[in-house]
Amino acid sequence: MDQLPDNTIVLMSGAKKHLRSGDQFFPFWQYANFHYLTGWPEPDATLIIQRQGREMQSIIFHSGYDPVDEKWHGKSLSHQEAKELYGFDEAYACDALDQWLHNHINKFTALYLTSTEKSPAPLPKRLMIDNKVLDAQLTKLRLYKDHAELEAMKKACSITVSAHLDCMRQGVNGAFSNEQEVAATFQYQCAMRMAEGLAYESIAASGQNACILHYTKNNMAIEPSSCVLLDAGCSVDHYCADVTRCWPASGKFTSQQRIIYQLVLETQQACIAKIAAGVAYQDLKLLSQTMMIDGLKQCKIVDQSASDEVLFSAFYGHGLGHFIGLDVHDPGPGSKDFQLEENMVITIEPGLYLRDCALLVDKSFAGIGIRIEDNILVQKDHGFNLTDGVPVRIDEIESLVYG
Repeated sequence: MDQLPDNTIVLMSGAKKHLRSGDQFFPFWQYANFHYLTGWPEPDATLIIQRQGREMQSIIFHSGYDPVDEKWHGKSLSHQEAKELYGFDEAYACDALDQWLHNHINKFTALYLTSTEKSPAPLPKRLMIDNKVLDAQLTKLRLYKDHAELEAMKKACSITVSAHLDCMRQGVNGAFSNEQEVAATFQYQCAMRMAEGLAYESIAASGQNACILHYTKNNMAIEPSSCVLLDAGCSVDHYCADVTRCWPASGKFTSQQRIIYQLVLETQQACIAKIAAGVAYQDLKLLSQTMMIDGLKQCKIVDQSASDEVLFSAFYGHGLGHFIGLDVHDPGPGSKDFQLEENMVITIEPGLYLRDCALLVDKSFAGIGIRIEDNILVQKDHGFNLTDGVPVRIDEIESLVYG
């Protein structure tokens, strides 16, 4: 915000609470950009940052203390607490925003909004309104994690690792008969370790359900011969973890499961090994695609005459990973040709999903879905795996049986 031009104003709305039914609301999750600038934990707030000359001022419009609402939902932050605890220069009630804009908007030459923000009305015709610059600047800032952010992410990753490990230990020993039990166990283990909540809706997919990339029904029986894919993570102070592991429900991989799992694992480990500041992300993506498709061809699992592009679309079909932070899918650079830099955090998550189709020549592999995902902090000469406490090698996973 130090780069904000003179005589300009930023207006940003926080997330609102949404009614589920009757007097019940969905769990509140603050917009990431609003949290990044304010740390504000309550719904229905609006932030104004104004700059005139060398003076910059932050103002929050929020619900404030409400003794009636306190009886039902607990105490909300007062205007004085907003200033004392969160550092705002001024704090007013939500319904004071329109009058404040009416009294002050003529002082400014430009108004900066996020791309999703509706412009308040009426506004002076001479006022320049921009809804692109703010998003771009915040994306650029959020790409790099500072010490406090990394500490929150490390804690989220640590809790997520422990919860995954507990699920895997139970899973390979036959404790789960339904996907719902896997998802419930993960959430319970995170809650018991004081996670803020789940970072996203867990994917607990067994058998061919693992071939559905964002499967969240989590309600099918687990067959003893199947693999279970668990893609789940928790959040701490709004910062997210995102980990995927697979294990055999029987405690031992079948020969087909072993082949696919090992191919995905070797690809993931090769990509992680190449991570360092200055590495082109696109090179990692292409490496993963080449290794996976070449591997399927060498094992004579797929149609040899099909192009790599067709095979990629059929059996891989997603990116190598994504940025992670305040959102599980944090915004990234607009260009595909970006290079990794220190203190970025990304996921590396190659996967193979062998849906039964004409391109799948060896039908004994049909219905196998494997994805392996870790969270990697980019450092100068290498990548630091924040989630390597969950086993990935086949012998490590199978040794959890009765372990």
